[in-house]
Amino acid sequence: MSSSVQLFGVSCLSSLGSSYQETVRSLDARPVRDFLVKDRSYFGEHSPEIGEVLSELSGLPEGFEDFDCRFSRLVYRLYQGVQPEIDELKKTFSPARIAVVFGSSTSGVDGAENPFMEKHSSGSFPESYKFFHQELGAGAKLLADLAGVTGPAYTISTACSSGGRVFFSGRALLESGVCDAVIVGGVDSLCKTTANGFNSLELISNGICNPMSKNRDGLNIGEGGSLFVLIKSTEGIQLKGVGESSDAWHVASPDPTGSGASRAIELALEDASAKPEQVAYLNLHGTGTLNNDSMESRAVEKALGLNVPCSSTKPFTGHLLGAAGAFEAAICYSLLDDSGLEYLPFHRWDGVLDEELPEISLVKEKQLAEVSDEEIVLSSSFAFGGSNCCIALGRGQR
Repeated sequence: MSSSVQLFGVSCLSSLGSSYQETVRSLDARPVRDFLVKDRSYFGEHSPEIGEVLSELSGLPEGFEDFDCRFSRLVYRLYQGVQPEIDELKKTFSPARIAVVFGSSTSGVDGAENPFMEKHSSGSFPESYKFFHQELGAGAKLLADLAGVTGPAYTISTACSSGGRVFFSGRALLESGVCDAVIVGGVDSLCKTTANGFNSLELISNGICNPMSKNRDGLNIGEGGSLFVLIKSTEGIQLKGVGESSDAWHVASPDPTGSGASRAIELALEDASAKPEQVAYLNLHGTGTLNNDSMESRAVEKALGLNVPCSSTKPFTGHLLGAAGAFEAAICYSLLDDSGLEYLPFHRWDGVLDEELPEISLVKEKQLAEVSDEEIVLSSSFAFGGSNCCIALGRGQR
């Protein structure tokens, strides 16, 4: 049984809104509006919907000019959301005892694309170009410097499970006694490299993604992320369990049986000392691709049965890639927060069943979010390379 770990503070950012509160309001709004937009700048003439952060992003504070790029501005906006909690903890804990574990798959690659094009045409990079913008460690370094903490700071990059795996590593730092608090989360920004990479694999939807439908035709790319602060405590909203596994199947396709994915879910339940009937909701990875939805529905049936309410929120945000696990953990957090979601996030699709998939229990509109103190909520993330992660959240002492 793992020690008690509280999620002390949360911030999130996506096409749904620029804060945790805006995200909750957007998901609870009825009727639901479209949050994905068309933007040709990432795909050329082909302009599928993307989950772009449309809110204005402020520049970085004085002294951080060298970090400045869109990715860093996303990180800074999220940091501002948990800054009060971090400042409060620094009154008790030494900055050397506060760590950062960050998840990302693209880091600041968006800020490197135009400079590389300029170098290709002119022979040299523009003076504003900074190589470390595109380094995977840039987000963790920026967060640590913004927060003024000097504990371990590093980035996990396991493709689309990165933002889920940070919770396992953050908890390990607390349990080992290395740290007293850990800032965890993930951010990814839109970039042409990733968008066209997925497009070349023929994984991009021609409209808004349609998870679990017979008519599904791919995913939408999005940007944004979420941050949390973890501390040892029996109170508040708790990290109850984490499960991780690896398919060892294929670099870009999941094991079609879903055995690795189901194992991650089962390990999260075991870690949380919970049974399937105690799961009040599962946030699906739910990309809307043929292979993911096929294997994931089988994994859910094997690990949880067919009665657990579940949904994909990617038709609202797009796929946030390395930040998806962290952002979708924030959605699960909101189901346990007394001022969070009134309704379970409903599964937005065309309603056309795929007879070849297990008929898992997809959430319908206006299904109340009623999670008891004995129940847990789950969020699953499955990545290229067969990297699987599932986290379990629940309530602690009141």
